[in-house]
Amino acid sequence: MQLTYGDRAKLDEKDWKILNLLSQNARLPISRISHELNMNRDVVKYRLKKLIDEDVIAAFLTVTNLPRLGYDVWGHLRLTFKDLTEEREQEFMDHVIKNPEIVFAFSSLGRWDFGVEFYAETPGHFQELVKKLKNKFSDIIKETEVTIYVKAYKMSYVPNKPPR
Repeated sequence: MQLTYGDRAKLDEKDWKILNLLSQNARLPISRISHELNMNRDVVKYRLKKLIDEDVIAAFLTVTNLPRLGYDVWGHLRLTFKDLTEEREQEFMDHVIKNPEIVFAFSSLGRWDFGVEFYAETPGHFQELVKKLKNKFSDIIKETEVTIYVKAYKMSYVPNKPPR
């Protein structure tokens, strides 16, 4: 899934309400959304299709309880690059995209150029994942910082209101 930039979608209050309901439970049936928002089912169905077609809804995600799956460590590695050629950058991006152990990757502005997120079974496993990436690309990685999440208090992928 890649986020795309461009013209803003034209959303009204009803669209935002649908998005916020789905952000709490993406499995809500149209009938429940219709009931919760006091809207006709066909209207909800039409608006939902429009949100998907216009790429406002990029994906429906499954959020798992990682420790129940055997992944007790969740964290990320931030890094800055050095001596980065186009070829080496492409190799790095290809590796990140194809590596199943990397679950989220992002480029950024500010102190760090890039970040990757891992799920790991143990702290040692997490350290091994970080070490493998750093070793494979040691020629272009200048500096790194690791963060291991202890507890997630909130996770929301939909703003609760439209921008000004």
